[in-house]
Amino acid sequence: MQGKSILPIRAVIGETVFDFWSGPTAYFDIVNTLRVKLYSGELTSLDENTILSGRANAIAIRNGDGDWEVLQFCTATLVDTGIYDLTKLLR
Repeated sequence: MQGKSILPIRAVIGETVFDFWSGPTAYFDIVNTLRVKLYSGELTSLDENTILSGRANAIAIRNGDGDWEVLQFCTATLVDTGIYDLTKLLR
């Protein structure tokens, strides 16, 4: 099949543990925490410059308002097996 591409990375899939509501956009949200439970894979914390490059820690989420949001996170804290608190969100 022509045009077929295989990406060298695997997707990480999970779900939110608590409702996550719309929030501030276009700057780092240092107030809200997004808790996620992963089905597989792991998450890593990264510095602001890496996040601002747009190349890492991007997730798509349907928030509590029913809207889809793409955001990035700097800090991923493992709080239980497969459960992370994501903070310092770029929304």
